[in-house]
Amino acid sequence: MEILCETCKTRLKIPDEKLPKDKVVNIPCPKCNANISVDTRTLSEETSDETMVNSFQDDEKTALICDDNQSNQEILISALKELGYRVSAGTDPKDVLEKMRFTHYDAIVLNEEFGGGPPSENPVLNHIQPMPIVTRRNIFFALIGKQYTTLDNMMAFSKSANVVINQKDLSQIKNVLRKSISDNDRFYKVFKETLKALGKG
Repeated sequence: MEILCETCKTRLKIPDEKLPKDKVVNIPCPKCNANISVDTRTLSEETSDETMVNSFQDDEKTALICDDNQSNQEILISALKELGYRVSAGTDPKDVLEKMRFTHYDAIVLNEEFGGGPPSENPVLNHIQPMPIVTRRNIFFALIGKQYTTLDNMMAFSKSANVVINQKDLSQIKNVLRKSISDNDRFYKVFKETLKALGKG
């Protein structure tokens, strides 16, 4: 199905099988965040909620920022845009989880205090950490916190993140993300080539 965002006039293609049958659903535009109403009552194939992952047909990489601090948001948006991402910002954990339900993001940057609660109860972090590897390996996940040492690989591993960043180092965020994303892309390129060679890719 091809849909049009009336706010920014972006045209998007979503496979029919990714949408629920016989419903009117609201999908956030990945470009401007406006709600797009999609009427699926004319579609014939039923899909469960678990498979309602948006597959926008677009070559542009997408990023989602989850940080309540306006100053941090501005720094992150600027850095990710310079790295070639189309950026969306979540307003609260519920909004982020709804966005993730419909849209695949190539990168997610989360402040562990997003939403105001303790990190151990952060709904977004608790949603991302147990994701199956087949899903997670397609998402670059950066976690920001006050107690982390930036680029601490062991801490990143323990938090199921690709990189951890100390909040005090946000002024260097573009360089940190550039290096981490490049390293991650190189790793998974080898990983995917190995799977393909073994006949599993």
